[in-house]
Amino acid sequence: MFDDVRDHWYWRPGWRAGRSFYTWHITFADRPEIAALHSSYADLVNDLPGFTPVPLEWLHLTLQGVGFTDRVPEADLADIVEATRHRVTALESFPVTIGPAILDPETVQLPIRPVEPLQHLRDITRAAITDVWGDDAVPELPELNPHITLAYSNHPAPAAPLAARLRAHPAHTTTLPNENKARGLLMAAASCPAHSVKTNRRALTSLLLSSQRRIHFQKESPARQRKILAAISELNFEVSLYAAPRADVESRHRCLAAIVQDAAATTERLVVERDESTLDFDRQILYRAVRTYGCVETLQYELLAPHLDPLLWVPDAVVWAWAKGGEWREEVREYCEIQAI
Repeated sequence: MFDDVRDHWYWRPGWRAGRSFYTWHITFADRPEIAALHSSYADLVNDLPGFTPVPLEWLHLTLQGVGFTDRVPEADLADIVEATRHRVTALESFPVTIGPAILDPETVQLPIRPVEPLQHLRDITRAAITDVWGDDAVPELPELNPHITLAYSNHPAPAAPLAARLRAHPAHTTTLPNENKARGLLMAAASCPAHSVKTNRRALTSLLLSSQRRIHFQKESPARQRKILAAISELNFEVSLYAAPRADVESRHRCLAAIVQDAAATTERLVVERDESTLDFDRQILYRAVRTYGCVETLQYELLAPHLDPLLWVPDAVVWAWAKGGEWREEVREYCEIQAI
């Protein structure tokens, strides 16, 4: 533990007034779970003496520097961007957990874990710079410590009172949702007849390993993924896919509403995977949707954690396979329909 916090806003080597630096950032615009996490700490950071809060729209994860803008020719920058785009095309999405907030010598920040996939992404950006400039021109940064800064320290102060206030504040974390967002937002609704529910639950539960309480498809090995998809194909499921071009709040709203609209006439029970970071938002959308589509009395909806209902494992697997494309998509195509939202 450090004794003091220091002013974040000191001049670093090479910097001067009016000089800017190109950097690869991961940003979080229109992510409701990040907005909710930011809001959960707003009262704390707004009232923390000697700290400047970061507005929601400025939240970012710093990944890799490129160079000072007055030293990077526009043509080189374009080549670096294109080389990076080429290298990340085949990169699969990965889940991360963000938070709870901690005190750093210069910031209040939300750690992001695991580090390994983010380190791999950083290595890709560094390789792209190497493609254009060679090994000796890649800017060095400290060891990757992925985080989102909530507030910056603006003057030196003892750390202990600040750390005590942070410990007294309720801890909040979020894990990004399971919807595949690599090319926008893709959500799935799996349906089966009421008489098949118990049988399907038993069949899906039988696929669990001894150490598992749920199937998280993206984390399974390829061999296990194929086994799970083969089992799903033998069950009595139909899957509707809802594709939106952007992974933002409005798209999530439209997809959830469309699921309710399609379910209104024939479905008795709708189970939505519960995500604490978007729980209030999802409840509001579902509450309004069942009234809009006239199914308040006929459609029961619940938001449950995935381990509480094995049927939730089906849309998780199908979304992954469809987004993956190729032979994976062919594994599920027979019982899927997709619509643009």
